[in-house]
Amino acid sequence: LQDDIAEAVAAALKVAFAPRDAGVVDPIAYDLYLRARQPDSSRFKDDVQLLEEAVARAPHFLKAWESLAITYAYMARYYGDGAQVVELTARMEAALARAVALDVETPAVSLSRLMVAPICGMFRENEALVATALKLAPSDPEVLRQASARASEVGRNRVALAYVAQAYEIDPLDPLTAAWHAALLCTNMRRAEAMEQFDSLVERWPDDGFLRFTAIGRALEISDWDRLERYAVAPGNIGMFAAPVQGLISASHDLRNPSPELTQARVNDLRGILAATGTVYVSWLGSLAGRGAVDEIYELIEQARFDHLFKPGGRLLPGEVSTNTIFYSSAQALRQDPRFVRFCARLGLCDYWVETERWPDCVDELSETYDFRALARASVLEAGAAASLP
Repeated sequence: LQDDIAEAVAAALKVAFAPRDAGVVDPIAYDLYLRARQPDSSRFKDDVQLLEEAVARAPHFLKAWESLAITYAYMARYYGDGAQVVELTARMEAALARAVALDVETPAVSLSRLMVAPICGMFRENEALVATALKLAPSDPEVLRQASARASEVGRNRVALAYVAQAYEIDPLDPLTAAWHAALLCTNMRRAEAMEQFDSLVERWPDDGFLRFTAIGRALEISDWDRLERYAVAPGNIGMFAAPVQGLISASHDLRNPSPELTQARVNDLRGILAATGTVYVSWLGSLAGRGAVDEIYELIEQARFDHLFKPGGRLLPGEVSTNTIFYSSAQALRQDPRFVRFCARLGLCDYWVETERWPDCVDELSETYDFRALARASVLEAGAAASLP
């Protein structure tokens, strides 16, 4: 009876975990693939070299083609610029074509195209890509993490936490997933739980730059200065994240010693950035509004351009990766002003919310301040009327 049970369990596991690649994979190619899959948010260029060598040795190795396409996509989103984005996107599409030839239902198509989509303006299209990926691979941690990131971009952080919690349960040893899970715990006001998790994560992966950047950013957001200092001096080489981390540490000095003069100085800094670039640091807006500069911030927003965020390869200013900072707790003063809805409309968010009826979490937060839904609908109607004029 025990043998029969063991055979039944083995058969079930074989069905559940059978690899999608057909045939035997060259062991050297598989080793290259595994080395490229080591979790490290600062080694994309090294991963590309390993994966390119893997697919050269094993042209029918599906997982390597999928990973190569997704890695190209990450590089295009976060590290490419101008012509580099075009080249990396073309390489991504070529790798996807090889993956699709091996498995027409590969989720890598959706995952890769999510990464190279414009930052703003394609929220519904991105949601459709997420739905496709979830249908094809509902238990893939990377799919779940991307679903979480896209929900956060439209202000739905409760949904975002649910997705990444599932990813973290499946794969708790990926630092990117772990860091994003802890970050969303903090965003959803589970702060003690979040910071305890960051404590253990920083100790486990002191060299992971994204993790340290995220941990310091959340400590800054909730004014946990003791933790910020511990995370900042933790041993480990965080490579390309050293400069962004230093920026957060510098910002913490301002927040620890707030004064009207210092706030005005930072607003003036933002004016200078606007004059030089035509746009502003989205991540600065919430904290400066919270320090009493609401009117100055909205004056700058009115003058700033955001049209570049609707184009493929469009970039936020250096050190920023998403507009979702406007939904952090540190941006509450920004959201409390009804002009926040107009700002969201300029980012294409109101179109998404009105057309899908999938509203951001802040609708509940603002229910006693102003009618968020009504203003969002009015902004969409106003934009439509303006677009119809000759």
